[in-house]
Amino acid sequence: MKSLFRSRSFCVALCCFTGVLVGCEEPLEFGHVSGKVSLNGKPLDEVLVLFLPDTVAGNLGAHSECISDADGNYELIYSLDPETKGALVGRHRVVIEDIAAENARDKRRPVRIHASYGSSAHTPLKVEVAPGEQTLDLELDRKR
Repeated sequence: MKSLFRSRSFCVALCCFTGVLVGCEEPLEFGHVSGKVSLNGKPLDEVLVLFLPDTVAGNLGAHSECISDADGNYELIYSLDPETKGALVGRHRVVIEDIAAENARDKRRPVRIHASYGSSAHTPLKVEVAPGEQTLDLELDRKR
C-alpha cells in the first residue's frame, strides 16, 4: 500500500514538474512607447493608434493601442492587459484611424488622413520597438 502511494505521489510530482517545464514560456518583453501623431506638421487629436506585431518579421502577440490627446500625444497600452503600458518588443505595422471623423455628430467632418494608414496591409508606417522607454513620433502625409 505504501509503495503504491509513493508511486502515485512520484507520478503526480513528475507530471507537475513536466507540466511546468512544458508550460514555461519566455515572458513577454515590452518597450514603453509614447510620442506624437501629426499630419503635415500639425498635431492630430482623436486618432486611434494601433501597433500591430509584424508576423512576417516573426513578431507574434497581441497589439497595443491608444487614442491621441488634443495635442496629438499618445502612450500605448497592451490590449490584453490595460495595466501594461507599451508594445511588444520587435517590428510593428502602425495603423492610424481617424475616430474624430467617425464619431462626428453631424457626419460632415472629413476624414483627415489617407485610407492607407488605416490598413494593416497598406500602412507605410513600420517601426521597431526596443526594450525600455522610447519616443516614436508618427508623421503622416495627407497625400499618401
